[in-house]
Amino acid sequence: MWADPMDDEAAIHGDYAENPERDCSVYFGKKPVKSLLKKNKLLSVFRGHQVKQDGFHMHKWGSRDSFPYVITIFSAPNYCGSYKNKASVLILKNNNLQLKQYTDTDPPYQLPEGLDLFSWSLPFLSEKVVSMLYAILKQCSDEELDPTQTEEIKDKVEENLSKAQLKLKRKMILRNKVSSVGKMSKMLSSLRQNHEVIL
Repeated sequence: MWADPMDDEAAIHGDYAENPERDCSVYFGKKPVKSLLKKNKLLSVFRGHQVKQDGFHMHKWGSRDSFPYVITIFSAPNYCGSYKNKASVLILKNNNLQLKQYTDTDPPYQLPEGLDLFSWSLPFLSEKVVSMLYAILKQCSDEELDPTQTEEIKDKVEENLSKAQLKLKRKMILRNKVSSVGKMSKMLSSLRQNHEVIL
């Protein structure tokens, strides 16, 4: 329900009023709520979506001893980190209603300088991914990575030019990849260590 209940005094005699706070709905009073409850054989309207300092508000509207026409429940403590409000939940058990209030608590751990988890963990993640790639590429045989083999292949190019060129190209690409991954691993390890020092 996007509409909000009127203040207690205004609601006693009011039906509807403009709601500039929402700019898209109205305030409602006792009369339309009473009609809705009677027509649908309901006891009360339970609603949320409105900050209340105590986490809830019982809208009795002049009938102090009766059950509230409307009950507002708000379950987000310290809404948006600035309202300093309590939060409440409504528990219905064995035909009894119970309100539980909660206050805001500090998070168990906050990352330094307001970093989000992704930004904070990226150096660690990158280092691990690169070290895994490096380990996979190190499975190449020494012959595949031996620079002298490149010379031998170059000598045999005349005999079987297309095959030799392809092999050479593959070996060079593979050797460059292993070399690049090794360099990247060292760089990321250094970045992570520097990141830890900064934090």
